[in-house]
Amino acid sequence: MTQAFYREGRFGRVHLLTLQEAEERFERALFHEAGHAAVALFAGIRVKHVKVDADHAVTTRVRSKHPLDGPEIQRRVAFIAAGYLAERRRIPRDRAWARRCAETDFRDVRRLLARGNHTFGQAGFRLAWRALTQHWPFVVAISNLVRARGEAFENELLSLAVAHGVVSVNGRPPSSTR
Repeated sequence: MTQAFYREGRFGRVHLLTLQEAEERFERALFHEAGHAAVALFAGIRVKHVKVDADHAVTTRVRSKHPLDGPEIQRRVAFIAAGYLAERRRIPRDRAWARRCAETDFRDVRRLLARGNHTFGQAGFRLAWRALTQHWPFVVAISNLVRARGEAFENELLSLAVAHGVVSVNGRPPSSTR
């Protein structure tokens, strides 16, 4: 049996897994981060890049300069929740693993919601689920691009988003999706 090392999180524990297990976890990570990127673009948050590092950890970096008011909290909750929801949609049978992988995301949501109204948190989860459901082929396209090239940058992600109807040419979500 061939084995591979898998690092859980950036500074997490190292596990010895079969290649099949390592590939499945990498696939989950790709869809987790592709979900973050897709919903960020859908919600009007600029995505700097999605990248795979040497340990096969996948990260998404975004830019947001909006004040932290109700609508911005909703957008950020949607962005954060999207990773978990995308992972659940891609591999629905293992909720416990998806929840464990999203612990940091859930902590970030709790921090945001500690600032005020939980209604924005619920609306953020609904926005994330709606975006993923409507634009699942876009999530798959991001995952495939990052798998093939190891990274995807802002201009490439925006071009993909326009091609999939997630955003219009000016980089804003089409009015029909709101």
